[in-house]
Amino acid sequence: MTTRGRAASCARTSTYREVKRRRTARTSRLLYDKLPEPIDLDLDLGSRMLYWTDRGDPPRGNTVNRAPLDAPQAKRPAPEIVFTHLMEGIGLALDPKHGRMFITDFGGSVYSANLDGSDPKTLLIAEGNLTGIAYVELPATAT
Repeated sequence: MTTRGRAASCARTSTYREVKRRRTARTSRLLYDKLPEPIDLDLDLGSRMLYWTDRGDPPRGNTVNRAPLDAPQAKRPAPEIVFTHLMEGIGLALDPKHGRMFITDFGGSVYSANLDGSDPKTLLIAEGNLTGIAYVELPATAT
């Protein structure tokens, strides 16, 4: 199942699960439940952070959130909201190498911000109903 597929599946039950694949078994662990309406997720494996868009009702919805993957269940902090005021946030792509993220919403806007939510920028406005975004860094070609 793809990351986006897991996000869609999790959104239906309003939970996120970290799925770990092992050679002989598949296990999952509940990270958070009772989230408004989580949609898309991405991982920053370098910092071991899970990021997701949530298009549910404010104050926790229409946001981008992040949370540590490795915090013990008993000491797990509440998810941190790092980007707000989305029009039903739907797409998320991380660029950990450069410390930034890209976000889309159903309002047709594309945004960028640092992974901590600082330096937010609106890149495009009212481009139609956007349903996702991907980030790819292509190698330079010799001329």
